[in-house]
Order: sequence, then structure tokens, then C-alpha cells
Amino acid sequence: MKEEQTPSKQRNPVARAIDVLGWIADHQGESWGVRQMARDLDVFPSTVHRILQTFVSGGLLGRDDPGGYVVGAELYRICQLMVGGLSPIKIARPYLEALARKVGETILLGMYLPKRHLMVYADSVPAPHPLRYVVELNLPRPVYAGATGLAIFAFLSEKERRAVYEQGLRPLTPSTITEPEQLELELASIRSKGYARTKAQRTVGAVGLAAPLFDSVNRIFGDVCITIPDQRYEDANEKHLSDVLKETAKEVSEELKRSGYRSG
Repeated sequence: MKEEQTPSKQRNPVARAIDVLGWIADHQGESWGVRQMARDLDVFPSTVHRILQTFVSGGLLGRDDPGGYVVGAELYRICQLMVGGLSPIKIARPYLEALARKVGETILLGMYLPKRHLMVYADSVPAPHPLRYVVELNLPRPVYAGATGLAIFAFLSEKERRAVYEQGLRPLTPSTITEPEQLELELASIRSKGYARTKAQRTVGAVGLAAPLFDSVNRIFGDVCITIPDQRYEDANEKHLSDVLKETAKEVSEELKRSGYRSG
């Protein structure tokens, strides 16, 4: 255990409780125990046990027959109330559906996780074709690869980009750019064009086009992406696809601003 590495965070029970909630979100649908969570979070089992017991007493967690922990009804209730309120997913959904009708391809909503320097697919509208890409929602992914990552990465501050580089650039496919200097040139091009286009950087055989989304204080929130199987993509269509994509991203960003949504 490395609890002594970050003493201020270790002494802050709220910070640790937030870490535990984040870990739970990444392992939803599973049953887990204290030692597994403590090992992953790099803290003492006793610290995790105290937090879990507090959550159980508040109904946020429950116990299953083998003695592990599962998400409780109260945590589900709170999450549902929050999603039904000022939800960026709810705000963006009509625009994603409209874009899907225009282009006939799968549309994704990417969302940035600033604390972890990662992104997730928060929502998707599937293509009407038998051959299409099905993505897992809410699974943390790198921001340095693929159109959905790069359209976010390009608009992060230099400090945030440097933090990503310090974590290392692991290739996801043979086409992933893993040299920071080369990647910075690509990011500058994305900022200039207003969108990212990649082939097989995150998924072999997939083409992606993504445009950034900004919240009410003009902070990068995420992006809108069109993903297309390589065999169905034609370079001649890029201009049309990028135009309707950027228009959709502009509309969603304007709705986020009107709603007062701040990504934090």
C-alpha cells in the first residue's frame, strides 16, 4: 500500500469517499469486497471498510449473500433524479438523433473526465445498418487516440495535455499516434479545422469524425462523433459529414450554454 504518498488526501474522508464512488461506478453490476477495492485504490482496507459501512447505513450500498457489496436502491434513486434534471445527455439526445437521421451512421456523445484525464461514451444512437459499431457506454478510455478522444484532447489546456503525456501514450492500434510532438501537430490541425477525423486509431476498421462540445463557461465538455465502418466510408463525403457534424456540435454547445450547464 502507498497510503503515505498522499497524506492530505488520505486524511480527507470526503476525497476518499469520492474515489470509492468512482470505483463503484466503474464496476457497476458486479459484487465486490473490501480488499479488491482497497487494492485498486491503493489504500488501507480499514479505510475502505469505514466508507462502505457509512454508505450501507445510508442505503447507498447493500450486501449480497456471499458477503460482498452491491449498489443500493438509494444510490440508484439519486442518480436517476440527477439524470432527469440538468443532464447534458438529455440536452444532447435530440441533436444526436437528428444527426443520425441525416448521415445514416452511428452517432456517439463523448464526455471528458477531467479528474482522470480520460473520456467515456455517454450516449449513442445506432446506425440503421446491419454492419455497425456497437460501443460500451461509460467505460473510461484514453483521450489521445481516435476522433472522439482527439476532438477533446485538442481543446484541453497545455497543462492537462502534459498530464496525459506523463501518463504515457500506449498504442491502441497500429495507427495510434504515440509521439507527443507528432500528436501536437495533429491537435493543432484539429483546432484549425474544428473537428477530428481518424482511421483505425482506436478501433481497427473504423473511421471517426468528431467535433468538440463546450459548456456554459466555454470549457471543453466532450464531443459529438460520427463513426463509420471503413468499407462504407468515402473521402469525398468528408466535407458534407464534417459540416453537419460541426453544426450539430455548435447547436449542442449553445444548448449547454443556455441551460447554464457547467462540466466542472
